[in-house]
Amino acid sequence: MTTSIARTLAICLIAGGALTGCATDSTSATDSTSATDSTSATDSATDSATDSATDSANAAEYRTAVNSICTAGNERIEALFSNSSLGPKASEPQLVEMLDRILAAIGDQINEIDAIDAAEGLATDVDAWLAESRTTAEAVRSGGAAFFEQQASGVNPFAAVNANAVELGFNACGE
Repeated sequence: MTTSIARTLAICLIAGGALTGCATDSTSATDSTSATDSTSATDSATDSATDSATDSANAAEYRTAVNSICTAGNERIEALFSNSSLGPKASEPQLVEMLDRILAAIGDQINEIDAIDAAEGLATDVDAWLAESRTTAEAVRSGGAAFFEQQASGVNPFAAVNANAVELGFNACGE
C-alpha cells in the first residue's frame, strides 16, 4: 500500500468514525465527550494501524528493490565468469583483473542499494550491512588472487555478509 492510499484509507476511516459519533441529535454533553474520546481513540488506533501497514508496505517495497539490484548484480557477475577466458592455469594478474571486475560489480550493488532510502525500521541494520559489505570487499581486494583459492576450497569471505542479507530479507543478495 502506498503512502497516499494509506492516508486516503485513514481519512475515510476517521471520517466514518466521526460520522458515526454524530449520528444522533439527542446526545447529552457527557455522551458528546464520550463520543469525542471514543473517536479520538479510534483515530489514534487507525493512524497507528495505517502507519504500521504503510511501514510494512514500504519495507516490502524496499526489500523488493534491493533484491532486484542484487539479482541484476549477480547476473553481471555470472556474465563476467561466462565471458571470461580464464582457465585453471590463469595467471595471477589475470585473476586479479577478474577480481577487480567482480568487486566493481559488488561495489555497484552496494552503491545502488545505498542510494535508496531504507524503509523505516531497517535503516540502521541496512547501514551496518552495507558497511560490513564494503569492509569485506576491501579485505578481499587486499588478499588479491587468494580469493579464488578460498572459493575453490569452499571458503567464502562474503559468507557473513550474505547471511546478514538473508536475515534482512535480501535473499538475492545472500546468494
